Amino acid sequence: GFFWAHRLLISRSVSFFMEDGSTLIVLGPGQDMFNHSVDVPIGIEDVSLATSSAGERLLTIRAYRDFAATEQAFYSYSGASNGRLLMMAGFVVPENPFNAVELCFELPVTDSSRPLFHSLAEGLDAGVHKPGAVAVETKSEFLDDGEASVALHARLTGEGLGSQLERVLAFFRLAQLCRGGAAPSQEQLAASDGDQACRLAALRQLREHLLSMLALYPTTLEDDETALSAAAATTADDCGRRRRRRESCLRVLVGEKRIYRQAVAWLDGHLS
Repeated sequence: GFFWAHRLLISRSVSFFMEDGSTLIVLGPGQDMFNHSVDVPIGIEDVSLATSSAGERLLTIRAYRDFAATEQAFYSYSGASNGRLLMMAGFVVPENPFNAVELCFELPVTDSSRPLFHSLAEGLDAGVHKPGAVAVETKSEFLDDGEASVALHARLTGEGLGSQLERVLAFFRLAQLCRGGAAPSQEQLAASDGDQACRLAALRQLREHLLSMLALYPTTLEDDETALSAAAATTADDCGRRRRRRESCLRVLVGEKRIYRQAVAWLDGHLS
């Protein structure tokens, strides 16, 4: 009851960061997250605050194409995976192109090697997070600082997977160079770009990490695909709400495991 009402309220609100640093939350009548389409271009320009001639604040939503009268209209709010959609709004999208898996790799650092990881993090989506910073969930890659380690966060997606894995591999290669508390020089770092032994070690290490994460699921991808086919073929009269919930959960699991499999296949291709 309360949890569902809370989710419903969030789905109908839009947050804006104001010039004075405050956050303004606007409830827009007629708009909600449940009206979802993965075909809408991702962006932030279509929803904004405007000021009328009378000085009133207005929530403005601009259509990304011409809609016919009575046609259902959609706008962009994020490229959300089925896992996030299910947790935030209680629904999923079949064959969601924004499916993703949340990865976190903890890498040991020393006072001398930490700046090297910080420098490498400048190429990530959100760079280095500092204590007290606000986490932006739309950012897919960032580095968290710890006392004796750094945590590399990456939201791995099917689209652009190879480029993302290369950025993750760069951190594993750097970790290889910094083993035993070593702090490689700029010359050693430059030479490592052509070090095939270092790259192969990083490929194998990342592959082992992904396989261990995939093994944490209690069922296999094939098991879930079979169960999803059976659930989708069952009529609503047979199971009702429980069937829909099970089908939604299975779509999340299938989407995540396919990305893991795709990532491992990419790594296997480079190892061979």
